[in-house]
Amino acid sequence: MVRPSVACSVLAVAIAATPLLEAQAAGPIGSRPRRPGVREEQRRPVKAVEEPQTTLLQLVHEDPVVQKAMRYAFSFSDALPDFVCDQRTERFESRDNGAKWKKIDVVDAEVVYVERRENYRNIRLNGRPLRSFDSLDGTTSTGEYGTVLRNMFHPSVEAEFTYLQDDEIVGVPTRVYKVKVDERRSHWRIGFNDQHIEAAYRGRVWIAPENGAVLRIEMEAVRFPLGFGLASSEMAIEYEPIEIGAARPLLPVRSVNMACFTQEVLCRRNDLFFRNYRKFGVEATVDFGEEALDEPDEALDEPPTLKRP
Repeated sequence: MVRPSVACSVLAVAIAATPLLEAQAAGPIGSRPRRPGVREEQRRPVKAVEEPQTTLLQLVHEDPVVQKAMRYAFSFSDALPDFVCDQRTERFESRDNGAKWKKIDVVDAEVVYVERRENYRNIRLNGRPLRSFDSLDGTTSTGEYGTVLRNMFHPSVEAEFTYLQDDEIVGVPTRVYKVKVDERRSHWRIGFNDQHIEAAYRGRVWIAPENGAVLRIEMEAVRFPLGFGLASSEMAIEYEPIEIGAARPLLPVRSVNMACFTQEVLCRRNDLFFRNYRKFGVEATVDFGEEALDEPDEALDEPPTLKRP
Protein backbone atom coordinates (compact mmCIF):
# COMPACT_ATOMS: atom_id res chain seq x y z
CA MET A 1 0.00 0.00 0.00
CA VAL A 2 1.25 3.47 -0.78
CA ARG A 3 0.09 5.83 1.95
CA PRO A 4 0.15 9.52 1.03
CA SER A 5 2.23 11.57 3.41
CA VAL A 6 0.11 14.09 5.23
CA ALA A 7 1.64 17.46 4.69
CA CYS A 8 -0.93 20.19 5.35
CA SER A 9 -2.75 20.35 2.07
CA VAL A 10 -9.80 15.75 -1.28
CA LEU A 11 -13.62 13.35 -1.35
CA ALA A 12 -12.53 13.68 -2.99
CA VAL A 13 -13.71 12.10 -3.98
CA ALA A 14 -16.14 11.31 -5.77
CA ILE A 15 -19.70 10.17 -6.13
CA ALA A 16 -24.19 12.27 -8.11
CA ALA A 17 -27.71 11.68 -6.74
CA THR A 18 -26.03 8.87 -4.89
CA PRO A 19 -22.22 8.72 -5.03
CA LEU A 20 -21.07 9.00 -8.63
CA LEU A 21 -17.74 8.08 -10.09
CA GLU A 22 -18.40 8.53 -13.76
CA ALA A 23 -15.90 7.47 -16.42
CA GLN A 24 -16.49 9.00 -19.83
CA ALA A 25 -14.97 7.37 -22.89
CA ALA A 26 -13.95 9.17 -26.05
CA GLY A 27 -16.82 11.19 -27.43
CA PRO A 28 -17.60 14.60 -28.88
CA ILE A 29 -17.63 17.71 -26.74
CA GLY A 30 -18.59 20.45 -29.12
CA SER A 31 -16.26 19.86 -32.02
CA ARG A 32 -13.47 18.40 -29.92
CA PRO A 33 -12.95 14.71 -29.16
CA ARG A 34 -12.88 13.90 -25.47
CA ARG A 35 -10.19 11.69 -24.10
CA PRO A 36 -11.13 8.74 -21.95
CA GLY A 37 -11.28 9.84 -18.36
CA VAL A 38 -12.97 9.66 -15.02
CA ARG A 39 -15.32 12.32 -13.73
CA GLU A 40 -16.14 12.18 -10.07
CA GLU A 41 -18.84 14.13 -8.27
CA GLN A 42 -19.99 13.98 -4.69
CA ARG A 43 -22.89 16.32 -4.29
CA ARG A 44 -25.51 14.73 -2.05
CA PRO A 45 -25.57 12.06 0.63
CA VAL A 46 -27.93 9.11 0.49
CA LYS A 47 -31.60 10.08 0.18
CA ALA A 48 -33.46 10.70 3.43
CA VAL A 49 -30.23 10.58 5.40
CA GLU A 50 -30.89 11.03 9.10
CA GLU A 51 -28.56 10.43 11.98
CA PRO A 52 -29.11 6.83 13.04
CA GLN A 53 -30.23 6.14 16.59
CA THR A 54 -27.95 4.34 19.01
CA THR A 55 -30.13 1.22 19.05
CA LEU A 56 -29.99 1.02 15.27
CA LEU A 57 -26.19 1.36 15.28
CA GLN A 58 -25.95 -1.47 17.78
CA LEU A 59 -28.10 -3.68 15.58
CA VAL A 60 -26.01 -2.88 12.49
CA HIS A 61 -22.65 -3.45 14.15
CA GLU A 62 -21.67 -4.54 17.65
CA ASP A 63 -18.18 -3.01 17.52
CA PRO A 64 -18.30 0.23 19.58
CA VAL A 65 -15.55 1.83 17.46
CA VAL A 66 -17.59 1.31 14.30
CA GLN A 67 -20.62 2.75 16.08
CA LYS A 68 -18.58 5.85 16.96
CA ALA A 69 -17.48 6.13 13.34
CA MET A 70 -21.11 6.00 12.19
CA ARG A 71 -22.01 8.88 14.49
CA TYR A 72 -18.91 10.76 13.38
CA ALA A 73 -19.78 10.31 9.70
CA PHE A 74 -23.22 11.84 10.20
CA SER A 75 -21.94 14.83 12.15
CA PHE A 76 -18.94 15.46 9.90
CA SER A 77 -20.50 17.93 7.44
CA ASP A 78 -22.57 19.66 10.14
CA ALA A 79 -19.45 20.36 12.18
CA LEU A 80 -17.47 21.92 9.33
CA PRO A 81 -17.08 25.71 9.36
CA ASP A 82 -17.41 27.73 6.15
CA PHE A 83 -14.00 27.81 4.52
CA VAL A 84 -11.94 28.27 1.40
CA CYS A 85 -8.98 26.12 0.36
CA ASP A 86 -6.69 25.60 -2.62
CA GLN A 87 -7.04 22.37 -4.57
CA ARG A 88 -4.40 21.11 -6.95
CA THR A 89 -5.07 18.10 -9.18
CA GLU A 90 -2.13 16.47 -10.91
CA ARG A 91 -3.38 14.21 -13.69
CA PHE A 92 -1.47 11.20 -15.00
CA GLU A 93 -1.94 8.43 -17.53
CA SER A 94 -0.34 5.03 -17.98
CA ARG A 95 -0.32 2.71 -20.98
CA ASP A 96 1.38 -0.20 -19.26
CA ASN A 97 -1.19 -1.00 -16.55
CA GLY A 98 0.27 1.44 -14.06
CA ALA A 99 3.92 0.36 -14.25
CA LYS A 100 4.91 3.86 -15.34
CA TRP A 101 2.95 7.11 -15.13
CA LYS A 102 3.20 10.19 -17.33
CA LYS A 103 1.96 13.52 -16.02
CA ILE A 104 -0.61 15.05 -18.38
CA ASP A 105 -1.33 18.40 -16.75
CA VAL A 106 -2.15 20.28 -13.55
CA VAL A 107 -5.55 21.73 -12.62
CA ASP A 108 -5.72 24.37 -9.88
CA ALA A 109 -8.91 25.66 -8.25
CA GLU A 110 -10.30 27.31 -5.16
CA VAL A 111 -12.82 25.27 -3.19
CA VAL A 112 -15.43 27.42 -1.44
CA TYR A 113 -17.38 25.49 1.21
CA VAL A 114 -20.37 27.45 2.55
CA GLU A 115 -23.50 26.11 4.28
CA ARG A 116 -22.51 22.48 3.59
CA ARG A 117 -22.16 23.11 -0.14
CA GLU A 118 -19.00 23.37 -2.16
CA ASN A 119 -18.29 25.43 -5.23
CA TYR A 120 -15.22 25.85 -7.37
CA ARG A 121 -13.76 29.08 -8.67
CA ASN A 122 -10.51 30.39 -10.16
CA ILE A 123 -10.12 27.13 -12.10
CA ARG A 124 -6.97 26.96 -14.17
CA LEU A 125 -5.40 24.35 -16.43
CA ASN A 126 -1.61 24.71 -16.45
CA GLY A 127 -2.15 28.33 -15.38
CA ARG A 128 -4.76 29.07 -18.07
CA PRO A 129 -8.14 30.23 -16.70
CA LEU A 130 -11.16 28.00 -17.35
CA ARG A 131 -14.85 28.67 -16.84
CA SER A 132 -15.60 25.35 -15.15
CA PHE A 133 -14.50 21.75 -14.83
CA ASP A 134 -16.94 20.90 -17.62
CA SER A 135 -14.59 22.56 -20.11
CA LEU A 136 -11.83 20.10 -19.25
CA ASP A 137 -11.00 17.02 -21.30
CA GLY A 138 -9.92 13.87 -19.57
CA THR A 139 -10.05 13.24 -15.87
CA THR A 140 -11.52 15.65 -13.32
CA SER A 141 -12.48 15.20 -9.70
CA THR A 142 -14.88 17.15 -7.50
CA GLY A 143 -16.61 16.11 -4.32
CA GLU A 144 -18.69 17.04 -1.31
CA TYR A 145 -16.86 16.86 1.95
CA GLY A 146 -18.27 14.01 4.00
CA THR A 147 -20.36 12.26 1.35
CA VAL A 148 -18.09 9.23 1.15
CA LEU A 149 -18.22 8.91 4.94
CA ARG A 150 -21.99 9.19 5.14
CA ASN A 151 -22.55 6.71 2.35
CA MET A 152 -20.10 4.14 3.67
CA PHE A 153 -21.35 4.24 7.27
CA HIS A 154 -25.09 4.64 6.70
CA PRO A 155 -26.92 1.68 8.30
CA SER A 156 -28.94 1.05 5.12
CA VAL A 157 -25.72 0.19 3.29
CA GLU A 158 -25.03 -2.64 5.74
CA ALA A 159 -21.31 -2.45 5.17
CA GLU A 160 -19.30 -5.30 6.67
CA PHE A 161 -16.50 -4.07 8.93
CA THR A 162 -13.83 -6.53 10.05
CA TYR A 163 -11.04 -5.50 12.41
CA LEU A 164 -7.57 -6.00 10.96
CA GLN A 165 -4.93 -4.27 13.08
CA ASP A 166 -3.91 -1.17 15.02
CA ASP A 167 -2.06 1.62 13.23
CA GLU A 168 -1.17 5.28 13.59
CA ILE A 169 -1.74 8.24 11.26
CA VAL A 170 -0.27 11.71 11.92
CA GLY A 171 0.34 10.66 15.50
CA VAL A 172 -3.25 9.53 16.08
CA PRO A 173 -3.80 5.89 17.17
CA THR A 174 -6.27 4.17 14.85
CA ARG A 175 -7.90 0.82 14.31
CA VAL A 176 -7.87 -0.48 10.75
CA TYR A 177 -10.98 -2.24 9.45
CA LYS A 178 -11.61 -4.13 6.26
CA VAL A 179 -14.83 -2.92 4.69
CA LYS A 180 -17.05 -4.66 2.15
CA VAL A 181 -20.25 -3.37 0.51
CA ASP A 182 -22.50 -5.42 -1.77
CA GLU A 183 -23.75 -3.92 -5.04
CA ARG A 184 -27.36 -4.33 -3.89
CA ARG A 185 -26.71 -1.84 -1.09
CA SER A 186 -23.94 0.27 -2.61
CA HIS A 187 -24.35 3.97 -3.37
CA TRP A 188 -21.21 4.13 -5.47
CA ARG A 189 -22.66 4.72 -8.92
CA ILE A 190 -20.16 4.19 -11.71
CA GLY A 191 -20.95 5.14 -15.28
CA PHE A 192 -19.19 4.59 -18.59
CA ASN A 193 -20.83 6.10 -21.67
CA ASP A 194 -24.49 5.09 -21.28
CA GLN A 195 -23.70 2.23 -18.88
CA HIS A 196 -24.23 2.70 -15.16
CA ILE A 197 -23.86 0.35 -12.24
CA GLU A 198 -24.09 0.53 -8.47
CA ALA A 199 -20.66 -0.91 -7.77
CA ALA A 200 -19.81 -3.32 -5.03
CA TYR A 201 -16.58 -2.38 -3.35
CA ARG A 202 -14.05 -3.44 -0.79
CA GLY A 203 -11.40 -1.48 1.01
CA ARG A 204 -10.07 -0.36 4.36
CA VAL A 205 -10.83 2.42 6.80
CA TRP A 206 -8.72 3.89 9.62
CA ILE A 207 -10.80 4.92 12.67
CA ALA A 208 -9.65 6.71 15.83
CA PRO A 209 -11.15 4.59 18.66
CA GLU A 210 -11.29 7.58 21.01
CA ASN A 211 -13.93 9.52 19.05
CA GLY A 212 -14.69 7.57 15.87
CA ALA A 213 -12.93 10.06 13.60
CA VAL A 214 -12.01 8.61 10.21
CA LEU A 215 -8.48 9.47 9.08
CA ARG A 216 -8.15 7.39 5.93
CA ILE A 217 -10.42 5.57 3.48
CA GLU A 218 -9.54 3.18 0.65
CA MET A 219 -12.11 1.87 -1.81
CA GLU A 220 -11.83 -0.51 -4.77
CA ALA A 221 -14.76 -1.40 -7.02
CA VAL A 222 -15.23 -5.13 -7.64
CA ARG A 223 -17.24 -7.41 -9.90
CA PHE A 224 -17.73 -5.22 -12.95
CA PRO A 225 -20.29 -6.80 -15.30
CA LEU A 226 -19.12 -8.36 -18.56
CA GLY A 227 -18.85 -5.74 -21.30
CA PHE A 228 -18.53 -2.79 -18.91
CA GLY A 229 -16.03 -0.18 -20.07
CA LEU A 230 -13.94 -0.09 -16.91
CA ALA A 231 -11.57 -2.78 -15.75
CA SER A 232 -10.87 -1.21 -12.35
CA SER A 233 -11.60 1.81 -10.19
CA GLU A 234 -9.88 2.78 -6.92
CA MET A 235 -9.72 5.76 -4.60
CA ALA A 236 -8.04 6.77 -1.35
CA ILE A 237 -8.61 9.79 0.89
CA GLU A 238 -6.59 10.93 3.89
CA TYR A 239 -7.65 13.47 6.52
CA GLU A 240 -5.77 15.66 8.97
CA PRO A 241 -6.71 18.18 11.69
CA ILE A 242 -6.74 21.67 10.12
CA GLU A 243 -7.05 24.96 11.99
CA ILE A 244 -9.75 27.25 10.58
CA GLY A 245 -10.32 30.18 12.89
CA ALA A 246 -11.13 28.74 16.31
CA ALA A 247 -12.10 25.34 14.88
CA ARG A 248 -9.79 22.40 14.17
CA PRO A 249 -11.81 19.87 12.15
CA LEU A 250 -10.46 16.88 10.26
CA LEU A 251 -10.37 17.76 6.57
CA PRO A 252 -9.12 16.07 3.39
CA VAL A 253 -5.47 16.77 2.73
CA ARG A 254 -4.83 14.34 -0.10
CA SER A 255 -6.79 12.05 -2.39
CA VAL A 256 -5.89 9.63 -5.16
CA ASN A 257 -8.37 8.36 -7.76
CA MET A 258 -7.55 5.82 -10.46
CA ALA A 259 -9.44 4.00 -13.21
CA CYS A 260 -8.33 1.61 -15.94
CA PHE A 261 -10.27 0.95 -19.14
CA THR A 262 -11.09 -2.21 -21.04
CA GLN A 263 -11.25 -0.82 -24.59
CA GLU A 264 -7.56 0.06 -24.61
CA VAL A 265 -4.52 -0.35 -22.40
CA LEU A 266 -5.03 2.92 -20.57
CA CYS A 267 -5.24 3.98 -16.94
CA ARG A 268 -5.85 7.47 -15.60
CA ARG A 269 -4.96 8.78 -12.17
CA ASN A 270 -5.66 11.97 -10.25
CA ASP A 271 -3.49 13.08 -7.32
CA LEU A 272 -5.36 15.79 -5.38
CA PHE A 273 -3.79 18.09 -2.80
CA PHE A 274 -5.82 20.36 -0.51
CA ARG A 275 -3.93 23.21 1.14
CA ASN A 276 -4.15 26.70 2.58
CA TYR A 277 -7.47 26.20 4.36
CA ARG A 278 -8.85 29.49 5.69
CA LYS A 279 -12.10 30.79 7.10
CA PHE A 280 -14.60 31.96 4.50
CA GLY A 281 -15.31 35.68 4.51
CA VAL A 282 -14.71 38.88 2.61
CA GLU A 283 -11.02 38.56 3.31
CA ALA A 284 -11.04 35.07 1.77
CA THR A 285 -11.73 36.31 -1.74
CA VAL A 286 -8.53 35.65 -3.65
CA ASP A 287 -7.47 36.45 -7.19
CA PHE A 288 -4.62 34.15 -8.12
CA GLY A 289 -3.89 35.98 -11.38
CA GLU A 290 -1.37 34.07 -13.47
CA GLU A 291 0.57 32.66 -10.54
CA ALA A 292 0.12 28.93 -10.10
CA LEU A 293 0.20 27.11 -6.78
CA ASP A 294 3.55 25.89 -5.59
CA GLU A 295 4.32 22.28 -6.20
CA PRO A 296 3.31 20.00 -3.30
CA ASP A 297 6.11 19.01 -0.97
CA GLU A 298 5.91 15.44 -2.15
CA ALA A 299 4.62 13.80 -5.31
CA LEU A 300 2.84 10.49 -5.24
CA ASP A 301 4.62 8.30 -7.78
CA GLU A 302 2.29 5.33 -7.43
CA PRO A 303 -1.47 4.87 -7.19
CA PRO A 304 -3.10 3.62 -3.99
CA THR A 305 -2.80 -0.12 -3.62
CA LEU A 306 -5.26 -2.03 -1.48
CA LYS A 307 -3.35 -4.79 0.26
CA ARG A 308 -5.38 -7.89 0.79
CA PRO A 309 -5.20 -9.09 4.38
